[in-house]
Amino acid sequence: MSILQALRGYLAGCPCLGALTGGIKTDWTDEAGDYALMPSGQVELARYMDGTRLMRYQCFLTARRFTQADLERVENAEFFEDFSRWIAERDAAGDYPDLGPDSTVESIACGEGALNSFDETGSEGSYRIGLTLEYERGG
Repeated sequence: MSILQALRGYLAGCPCLGALTGGIKTDWTDEAGDYALMPSGQVELARYMDGTRLMRYQCFLTARRFTQADLERVENAEFFEDFSRWIAERDAAGDYPDLGPDSTVESIACGEGALNSFDETGSEGSYRIGLTLEYERGG
């Protein structure tokens, strides 16, 4: 299973994502209420003598949300606060995505989140927040 697939399954358990009828998409969102993971890269942070590598996988969780009213924009900011809190709680509890038998997750954390773009009518916006997963991969 890929890291992206593991994260999609893991995030499906986040209560602030609501009932995901279409699941978490990859790289795009269609309409308000859609969520997507957008991978942004993976880097090796360290290589140990036994061949084990410390890796960092980064992506963005993108959410298409209504944005016309100020109240909607406040609710969107609250959504990302709730999502960040959920991730921090999972990290503190050591509750991580299962990356398979040759990988051990060390941490998961959220980065900055913000409005990324509006649609052509200005009624919907694409918000995104960074998500970083650090893990060890066996040699």
